Amino acid sequence: MSTPHPISYQGTHPPAIATPRTPARLISVRAVLGAVLVAVNDAGTIRLIRAARSDEPELDILNATDRAMVASAVHTLAREVRDGS
Repeated sequence: MSTPHPISYQGTHPPAIATPRTPARLISVRAVLGAVLVAVNDAGTIRLIRAARSDEPELDILNATDRAMVASAVHTLAREVRDGS
């Protein structure tokens, strides 16, 4: 006696498929009042992102190395504010 083969999904909503994207390129990072201003090239569009924390969701468009650089800048700024520099 053979077992039936599982049937592929046949519902009305097809499963979601993630579209791969090229990470944005970091252009510059500079300090502004209480945060850092991050300039990025996102697929030919220049974007400015104000980041007060290193885990801002907008920074997810960067690759890991660029996110680490921005995180370092945010932490340095926070340390300077804390120490009164």
